[in-house]
Amino acid sequence: MQKKLLASADPEPSAKDDWKSLITACFSPQDCMFARNAEGQASAYRLLGALREQAIGWETAKSEIRAVLTARGASEIQVMRQLKRAETRLRPWLDEMADGWQPPAR
Repeated sequence: MQKKLLASADPEPSAKDDWKSLITACFSPQDCMFARNAEGQASAYRLLGALREQAIGWETAKSEIRAVLTARGASEIQVMRQLKRAETRLRPWLDEMADGWQPPAR
């Protein structure tokens, strides 16, 4: 019973960071290429939705993408290439938020 009380008393710190768990699936396991195939594209779309829903901007997303790629052992050149690839696909949608876009109220 005590464990249940402790668990329910804990705030969900990961709730705000759920979008971070979506990043890895956006990259192919073979070469860390962003949205290389249909599965990666679907993952990138889910990531974009989560970023917009939580009003996460490009700079924050970029930092987390860099961390994921670095942790997977990508070279600095590969990291830069994939950041550019991700930026062309994500940033236009995320920059709308900088222009006053807000996620719909729930």
